[in-house]
Amino acid sequence: GVLPGCNPYAGYVIARFIAEAPNFTVQKLASPTGQKKWAENIDAKVGDTVDFRIEYKNISTTQQDNVLIQDVLPKGLEYVKGSAMIFNTAHPAGTKTDDGITERGLNTGSYAAGGNVFLRFSAKVASNLDVCGANVLVNTASAMIESGKKTDTATVTVNVECKPNECKPGIPKGDERCKDVPAVTELP
Repeated sequence: GVLPGCNPYAGYVIARFIAEAPNFTVQKLASPTGQKKWAENIDAKVGDTVDFRIEYKNISTTQQDNVLIQDVLPKGLEYVKGSAMIFNTAHPAGTKTDDGITERGLNTGSYAAGGNVFLRFSAKVASNLDVCGANVLVNTASAMIESGKKTDTATVTVNVECKPNECKPGIPKGDERCKDVPAVTELP
């Protein structure tokens, strides 16, 4: 309303603000190929193929544009070309997508509050694992928006048996390749 001037009169304006901060989640899971038994940790053998699933979800109240999803495969896992698929409201049954997920990442589009996307791809356990016993292969996925980045991991454990006379798979004890390289070189 109208407030007259001078000393005996006073007026106050009260305003309430709610900060809108973009927020999201990212989840990485693995499964033996074709089984859809999604877990954070799975066991596999040399030569097996495993599936990975990454989910991004917008848990804020604002739209998030240009959501980039990237995956970094560890040594011991090899991306299966042509296996990447995207699932979202535009592709509820899934559709093939660019193989760039393990290289530059994929721009998966824009997502309104509560929106989400799944990316799924396969990787093969390499035959050149160089540790006898448990080889723990940690796979890291990242989701990035303009205001931040979040990561999650899934682990594939591969047990490699070595013969009693081997220091590493297929390498006999006493071979030059059995020597470990020191982490720190001593100065003279």
